[in-house]
Amino acid sequence: MPNSNQTAGDVLRSALATHGIQVIEDVSCFAVPLDAGDLTTGVLSGQYIAMADRDPSVTNPADTHTGWVVALYDPHGEPIRTLLYPAFPGPVDCAADSATAAAVVALFLATAGEPAA
Repeated sequence: MPNSNQTAGDVLRSALATHGIQVIEDVSCFAVPLDAGDLTTGVLSGQYIAMADRDPSVTNPADTHTGWVVALYDPHGEPIRTLLYPAFPGPVDCAADSATAAAVVALFLATAGEPAA
């Protein structure tokens, strides 16, 4: 259960870390680059997976989390695949939603290629 000081992004980052997944952070989303050099530079130059709260922000308090949306994007910020993980309507448990979203990203990476370690 997230504590009252955690953001939804903190909870998601922790869930992703359990799978060894690192992100580039923006105030509105996390990006998991598929280009190994992007994590080093912190600049997206290739395809990436974007994860954002439906609100959209990763800085919302965990207890007001509205659900993660996860999609694959091209280097120009255009979606290139339907949602990998859609936000579900209704009350959302941030820890459970984050764990599921992280597992979906890990499965996608395992079947589509590894990002930078």
